[in-house]
Amino acid sequence: MSQITNVGANIINAMVKVPVDILALPVEKVANMFGLESPMKRNYSINAYMYGLRKFGAGFVEAADQIITGQEKGGSEWRVHRGFAPFRSIAAATTGKGLPLGADGKASNSQRLKLFTQGTLGLPAEVMFRFLSLGDTPFRRMVEGVELYQAGRSMGLEGEALKRFIKYPTKKQMEAAEREGKKLTFQERTAGSKFAEDIVAFFERNAGKLFNWIPGVDGDALGKFIVRTNVPYVRTPANILRETLIFTTPYIGIPVMMKNLKDGDAREASQTLAKMTIGSMAGHVASILVSEGLISGAIEWDEDEEKNMAYDQFPPNSINVSGVQRWLKGESTAKQADDVLVSYNKLGILGTVIGARVKATSDSAKAVEDPFAFTSVLKESFGIGAFSSISHMLDQSFLSGINGFLDVISAADQGGFERATERWLGTTFQAISAIALPNTLSALYRADREYLPDTRVTKDMPYAERILKKFEYTVRDRTFNLASVPVRIDWKGNPIKQTPRGTTGIAYQIFDITKARQGEADPVSNEIWRLYEQTESLPDVVGTPAYATTSAVSVPDIISSKERMALRRSGVNYSWMEDEDFLKERVRLNTEQINRLMRISGKERYAEVEQLMASKSYQKMKDDEKIEALNEIADKYRSVKEIDNRGKFRAHTLELFKIMQEIYEAER
Repeated sequence: MSQITNVGANIINAMVKVPVDILALPVEKVANMFGLESPMKRNYSINAYMYGLRKFGAGFVEAADQIITGQEKGGSEWRVHRGFAPFRSIAAATTGKGLPLGADGKASNSQRLKLFTQGTLGLPAEVMFRFLSLGDTPFRRMVEGVELYQAGRSMGLEGEALKRFIKYPTKKQMEAAEREGKKLTFQERTAGSKFAEDIVAFFERNAGKLFNWIPGVDGDALGKFIVRTNVPYVRTPANILRETLIFTTPYIGIPVMMKNLKDGDAREASQTLAKMTIGSMAGHVASILVSEGLISGAIEWDEDEEKNMAYDQFPPNSINVSGVQRWLKGESTAKQADDVLVSYNKLGILGTVIGARVKATSDSAKAVEDPFAFTSVLKESFGIGAFSSISHMLDQSFLSGINGFLDVISAADQGGFERATERWLGTTFQAISAIALPNTLSALYRADREYLPDTRVTKDMPYAERILKKFEYTVRDRTFNLASVPVRIDWKGNPIKQTPRGTTGIAYQIFDITKARQGEADPVSNEIWRLYEQTESLPDVVGTPAYATTSAVSVPDIISSKERMALRRSGVNYSWMEDEDFLKERVRLNTEQINRLMRISGKERYAEVEQLMASKSYQKMKDDEKIEALNEIADKYRSVKEIDNRGKFRAHTLELFKIMQEIYEAER
């Protein structure tokens, strides 16, 4: 998926570069007339892009050679620290040939161990590094070809003279073309990326001091390892953030453009202006899609109803492609059962710009706003777009390590610190363990299994045990060994499918960067989503009852005469009901018990909702009244102790009684 994302994102970036060039060139020409120079003069030419495609093919051949040989001419960030050479390393480790000899005339065992590690654990990483060239080299060469062709045309060259110039440009012209190629793949060394690299280097140096006191430990190496585990790439995300800020907010773009002008660089200044213009247009379109309900942003994880319906009907950070097609035809934009939904998270700089705009648009009623209106300019002037861009960037997977670490150091209390540390250590272990067990193994396992295993770590275990359990689940996921883990149950009481509706396991889990899928087609889910679109309110009936969450549950005490009568009618009696000390406790359920309750409660609740929606009285209700009626059903499933119309305890209450007996017997 990383390889395909790299290729797909660069395709989008290359497509965005075309309109940027079209808008920037006339501005650049005007700036040249006023004495501002460009690093390389150029004329716009359609043939330049045709030649760029030819260079793309040549770059593909070059990338294939890099995959085979492991040698790369460019300075990609992931190549700077690499040097595993696994086959040579394993050969040297086993034979000892070519290794430096010690005083005893033999090769050092530690050197052999290091080479053996590079030849085994380094093999998956080396394969990944080599194939990443396939997503970068062709695109860099394509841009270089376009730049040199346009430069040649600006000099009035044609035919053989143009070919000779492209093949043998001056050093300055070649450097300018290479710089543009690196920009497309975010590999250029900029002031921002250098600043970010300096910060990471500072943390690497100081992290080493924390471990130098440990006997036999290379503190500097360990410190660098820990920092790089959480921040694997520096230059690339720094450049992506810089570009995103230029596209999304004049608050950043205008100062950058002014600096370009001050430096006398007409090319950079004109491109910055073009990026701001295109970003404003893309942001305005994104705002329209938000107002039409055709695009979704990141969800609030503490909003249970929103989370449940998002993964049921409209996943986060997605566009309703079918709805957009209907909108363009002037038809209804309301979501329909078979609509295709695609994620924009991995669609290069355009996807990042869209995500930042959606993140900034919190009020759909005011989403559509002229990008050049005073209120819009005022908001951007105070950095609203900048903050949303940074926030959206931190949601991305390649920054999950640093985001998790920021959560740890910003935790306000012990409980928050434990939760943040638990998540961060889990993410860090996922990165470290991928050295020996690549994430591809996990993707293959997801593609093969039918249902989603519930790998939540509940607080019925001590803190240290929970962390170890997270580590265990990571290893088991990559060794195809989660069959014994309970399957996670949705709000309807059904097992959650690993691969969503409308796609296949291999396509969705391994190849499709857009994560194209369809929402659930059952009439109940679709009606609830319709109510949400009309009223912007989700009924409580799609939420998860408190007794089926990881929160602590009070042991139910049968107190009232109505409850005692319901207990007799239900025909159950457990020994824990007579233990006064146990009745005062709060207990934590494990995932197996939680999903048992959710299966029973969800199915019973869903059946009542389905019956209500099929009734004639429901059809006569207004939308607000329908939500109230659905909430009344939800009220029957809120509490641990619920009694049905027959005076008996509901099925989920009886199941919870049984679970309490299991916990009581295990403890007592």
